Amino acid sequence: MKYRLPFPETVETRISKPKGEYAHENFPESRHAVDFLLDVGTPILAVKGGTVVKTKSDSNEWGVDKKFAEKANYVAVKHGDGTYAEYLHLGKDKVVVRKGQKIKAGDLLGHSGLTGYMDKPHLHLNLFRIEGDKAISIPYEVQESEKDRERKPPKGRLEKILGIMFIVGIGIYLLSLSKITGNVVSIDKTNLYSSIIILIVLIFGGIWIFLRNR
Repeated sequence: MKYRLPFPETVETRISKPKGEYAHENFPESRHAVDFLLDVGTPILAVKGGTVVKTKSDSNEWGVDKKFAEKANYVAVKHGDGTYAEYLHLGKDKVVVRKGQKIKAGDLLGHSGLTGYMDKPHLHLNLFRIEGDKAISIPYEVQESEKDRERKPPKGRLEKILGIMFIVGIGIYLLSLSKITGNVVSIDKTNLYSSIIILIVLIFGGIWIFLRNR
């Protein structure tokens, strides 16, 4: 299942992966969390509806020292299916929801800021479930933003370009097998050039077939 974006669709999706001691994979409770790079003040939206269970918005401290680990402002939401979402690193006094409030996907939770353990402004979004008394991070996907879609060539145009390249590649390969072309450019079925042509044709053909059957 894909969740809606935790920010407006007009914002470009940029992801950062922390390394070292605080890498997500080092912690079962946040193994699948994603850090979205955002400008300070970006609206933070709920990815799924539920009930706000906890918030913090009184901090303005941040940095890469361990002492800042508990200084992040955040919103925690419990979903109807029993899973939870936590949105970390919101700005001081920028949380706009309260504990016990019912929300739906797309509702404004607050605005991003500089709080907690961080070296650059971002939103830390973690989805998890509770097993016993422990939080276990769960993998998730988010939808594309308008900015992401704008950067991609239209599917039909890309298919057409790859299809033409595939056909041209086959034509070049067939010419390379002819005696006339072979005599002119010294290409035959066993030399390196023919192998390269075959590989290129197969790559373009494979991508073209994949896109047509998506």
